[in-house]
Amino acid sequence: MTFRQIARSNIKGNLYRYLTYYASTVCIVMIFFMYAAFIFHPDVATAHFRPSVRRGMILAEYIIIIFSFFFMLYSSSAFLTARKKEFGLLNLLGMSQPQLNRLLMYESIIISVLSIGTGIGLGLLFTKLFFMVLDVLLEMPEPLAFIIAPEALGLTFLSFFILSQLLFLVPLWRVGRTPIIELLRVARQPKQMPVYSKWLILFSLFCLGAGYGMAWWGGKDYLFILMLPILVATIIGTYFLFTQGSIAILYRLRHNRRLFYNRTNLLIISQLIFKLKDNARVLFSVAILSAVVLTASGTFYTMFAGMKQWAELNVPDTFSFLAKNEGDAARFEQAVSSAASKEGIGVNTPERITMLTVKVATKVSADAPPFRQPEEAHVLSVRDFNHRAERLGTPTIQLESGEMLLLTPYRQLTDPVYPVGTAITFRSGAISETARLKEQRAGTNLNLFTYTVVLPDSDFAALHAQVPPSSRHVYSALHTEKWEKTKQLMTLVRSELPPSWQKDIATRIEPYLEERDSYALTLFLGVFVAILFFIAAGSMIYFRLFTELQEDRAQNMALSRIGMTEEELKRIATVQIGIIFFLPFLIGSIHAAFALKTLGDILAISVWNYGLLVIVVYFAMQFIYFLLSRHMYFRQIHRAGY
Repeated sequence: MTFRQIARSNIKGNLYRYLTYYASTVCIVMIFFMYAAFIFHPDVATAHFRPSVRRGMILAEYIIIIFSFFFMLYSSSAFLTARKKEFGLLNLLGMSQPQLNRLLMYESIIISVLSIGTGIGLGLLFTKLFFMVLDVLLEMPEPLAFIIAPEALGLTFLSFFILSQLLFLVPLWRVGRTPIIELLRVARQPKQMPVYSKWLILFSLFCLGAGYGMAWWGGKDYLFILMLPILVATIIGTYFLFTQGSIAILYRLRHNRRLFYNRTNLLIISQLIFKLKDNARVLFSVAILSAVVLTASGTFYTMFAGMKQWAELNVPDTFSFLAKNEGDAARFEQAVSSAASKEGIGVNTPERITMLTVKVATKVSADAPPFRQPEEAHVLSVRDFNHRAERLGTPTIQLESGEMLLLTPYRQLTDPVYPVGTAITFRSGAISETARLKEQRAGTNLNLFTYTVVLPDSDFAALHAQVPPSSRHVYSALHTEKWEKTKQLMTLVRSELPPSWQKDIATRIEPYLEERDSYALTLFLGVFVAILFFIAAGSMIYFRLFTELQEDRAQNMALSRIGMTEEELKRIATVQIGIIFFLPFLIGSIHAAFALKTLGDILAISVWNYGLLVIVVYFAMQFIYFLLSRHMYFRQIHRAGY
């Protein structure tokens, strides 16, 4: 019998171990190949194509390779660790270490070639669909032709083949240095009763509390400063939560005699103490991976799905124009109404607001960033502001003579520009007026992304009478039905108006489409990478589960001999596997919830619905993974014939 035949026989015998690795590698290779096919496509590589899209694909390729490095390294180590006893027996029967290395290298080559070949094959099958989706997202004038560049095939095969073979040498070297007696005794080494430290548990809770607290109350302005401390505190707290906290909780459950001695709970809890202690580092890694997957997916989906809400909050009018006089405003309104009639879109009655443009003479502190240094502001009366606020459902305000309300350009600018009570001076030509700041609010409720001042009606009328005509404006706003469908309408309106007016015309559809298209592509690419991380998280648990298979078989056989039924053994294993699968997911979901809350503060929108949907989807995927792993586990356990 040749080494190749022995290698094929070993793969068949260990198929349950290799199955998840094979399926995971196939998915990784398939996604990598589709990205490479796009990057090396002749139309993308040579034509005037969006460079940002190609750079995004290349970045995704690097992420996949880095991810594959750690995934394959862990997988190879898990495979060889689970087979140490087998290697010891082969050495004992006379197989030399070079011969064993040769045998394992054959196995590695066979698995690598099969998984890479299958991944490339599926990639070829789905690349056309991948191109079609990108055509829609990027609004390509002409669809990408189905062309597979040889560079994509070569890069994919060589990258993963070389990577898999090099990483296989690391655990192989470790096995080769292990004495035969250690290989044979690896499964029989007694386990000491796990212990935990109360101080490390308190430290874990402190780190998690500090990380969550900084994420919840830190504020968006300090996010970049707090990002690293939040990350470090959360990782440290999670590590000790699994290595120390999980053991302490199970010991507390043991002391609850009513619970501990109820049916099979004695076995479930006693075995879980050792399983969680042995798998603590793996579960910690899976929890962090789950948090990364859920946070990234939740962020991408929130920013994509929340674009409509973001546009309605930050650009309240479908169309607006800051006209110089009533005549220009009327011409703009006529152009919108005429174009809307051609498109079959309803338009409401135009809204006009008289406004002024003034210079802000009162300076902020010298160290304030430029966007917090108001130099110019628009001014409107409190009557117009309150009328508009009532229509938009935002708070109104009452001002006394000499008071003012300051509105920041964006809803995200919430920090005080001036202290309340500050006397702020405005100038327009030779005219100078001063008002006392009563309140500051974030966002203007107008399509004007500049600082806006609201004055009492009498003060506004007096200022309006004094400023030169060049500082007087008419803000004209119109609202249409189904504003998401006004792209063509916007193009018609702009084509009918003078070029000098274009900079003063603002529409909701333009920033919405620009942001939506950008996030749609990011979501599309990010989902594939997130799926890879999800597969890695599930595979790590799967590998660890089957690493302890021989020990679990022996325990189940012993329990069946003393009268334990098959249903009871299945119930015990199901509970234990479920806890090992879903505990890291639960902790990762909590981490992701705090991260998404911070995202909501930054975007000034509610993210809970989007985040919850992402968590539910990934939970469903995790549950399917759990059912498949449980089925494979029982299938292998039953081979013992107890």
